[in-house]
Amino acid sequence: MKKRLFVLLLAAVMAVAMLPAAGGPACAASPVNVTVDGSAVTFNSELGTPYIDSSSRTMVPFRAVANFMPNISVGWSPIIKEAVFTRKMAPATVNGKSAYVSASVRFPIGADYFWTNTQIEYADGQIVDSVWRYWSMDTKAVIKDSRTYAPIRYLAEALNYTVGWDGSTKTVVLTNEHPNTWGGYYLLAEQGRGSNRVYSDVVAKKLAREFLRAGRNDADTIPAYLGESTDGNGSPIWKFTASGTVEGYSYACDFYVCRDGAVYVKFGGQSKYSRWEQAWYRQ
Repeated sequence: MKKRLFVLLLAAVMAVAMLPAAGGPACAASPVNVTVDGSAVTFNSELGTPYIDSSSRTMVPFRAVANFMPNISVGWSPIIKEAVFTRKMAPATVNGKSAYVSASVRFPIGADYFWTNTQIEYADGQIVDSVWRYWSMDTKAVIKDSRTYAPIRYLAEALNYTVGWDGSTKTVVLTNEHPNTWGGYYLLAEQGRGSNRVYSDVVAKKLAREFLRAGRNDADTIPAYLGESTDGNGSPIWKFTASGTVEGYSYACDFYVCRDGAVYVKFGGQSKYSRWEQAWYRQ
């Protein structure tokens, strides 16, 4: 009986020993690849590598991918902890005139949303439009090993890339279908995104917070909500006030967020509201 028990125990030990080790080649996930207009994105220990998060989302280091997108600059705002991707002065035609479109795509770290700011101006410098867009995500941008990670679809589609998937090679395929008319294509895309207008005080409050982060470089102050009103055309607007001190500089302002995402601001001592425009577009 003891001999039989020993034989069974030995057989069990041998069977376990023949199983692949946890994390070994037999059960390691194949790497995820990314191509931009046919060029394979380089991932390494310096740029970061994609990984699967706890929600089964493929997280990609944004800077590594953005480096393969023409005319896209990458920035980081350390005070407000926000990754910024910018496309400046893309040519377009607006109302029959030569114009330029500039846009930034911003990912606040730890937030389940990102936002875009689009500015359109004529060739003579006259501002045609400057609006924000709020976009929710089913995950959050994170910092891992000093790099910004998030699902690549959000950044790619915000910059007008189409996103495909090649299951046979586990490759995310990004394609810019209109590389020479990026500005015009962006305008068409924006016009079709009416559902992403500001639709409630919940969204307005988030954009108000982002205005302070981007416009005042203030990550700590939460604007006070003054309620909903209407503009001269009867469209809803959401009013706020805020004051704070950033690096020794104090400010106070009243502002409101429009349904199209535009922000009008009046700083202390001013009598009229004016549309907020970001100076970095011309830098």
